[in-house]
Amino acid sequence: VHTNVFPSRQCGPSPGLNLSLTASTTTGLVLSIDCGMDPDRERGNQTPEDLGRRAAALLLEEVRRGGCIDSSAQSTLLMLMCLGPEDVARI
Repeated sequence: VHTNVFPSRQCGPSPGLNLSLTASTTTGLVLSIDCGMDPDRERGNQTPEDLGRRAAALLLEEVRRGGCIDSSAQSTLLMLMCLGPEDVARI
């Protein structure tokens, strides 16, 4: 577990909490998600436990989809593949 805490003057305006979760499959694939506090909700109405539940649900959705690339990285990866030679990039 890695934590990083800065006073608000050093980090600027932020919703307060962010969470990254990863899951490794038995075939060696790594799926990940990043989840932050909902900026549309007031700070007092959302707890760290709510953030953890939402992050876990998002990670389980990535696992359920069964892909080899998590959905947040697909557009970047496909763009990089288009820029390279055909015989190098394959999914």
